[in-house]
Amino acid sequence: MTKDNDLKTRDKILKRINQSSDSIFLLSDFDYLSNRATISRILSSLCEKKYIARISNGIFVKVRKSVVTGNIILDDQLDNLARIALNRLGYETGEAFYQRLYKEGKTSQVPLGLVVGVKGKQPTRKFKFNGYSVNIENITNLDSTYKKRSSRIK
Repeated sequence: MTKDNDLKTRDKILKRINQSSDSIFLLSDFDYLSNRATISRILSSLCEKKYIARISNGIFVKVRKSVVTGNIILDDQLDNLARIALNRLGYETGEAFYQRLYKEGKTSQVPLGLVVGVKGKQPTRKFKFNGYSVNIENITNLDSTYKKRSSRIK
């Protein structure tokens, strides 16, 4: 592809990102514009210029500048973005074990860390941004595990 075509493709990608209400963009969202190598190269350059950020392989998110620090921050929490991305990739997500206990009032300990529960086949991809990462927890058999574990927690 020529440089002019790359610039046109880059402009189309930026227009799509700016006009979209979505926070998450998959590499495949832009397949109709050009070939994968070109799209990947353009998205990587947009990441370097801080228009977007990569949170996983082939998954990009909108970013904004913090008014306090001036650093680039995400539009939403990383675990929420990971949950949305996993849903878009076909995974069924839900509450992790300790999030569920806290929500039901069975513990007063606030669950710390970024955890997303996934039913069925577990994804191998990692979600990271600025040194933070999301842990993926298998919740396929959570109901039976929940009954056993929560009966011990008073």
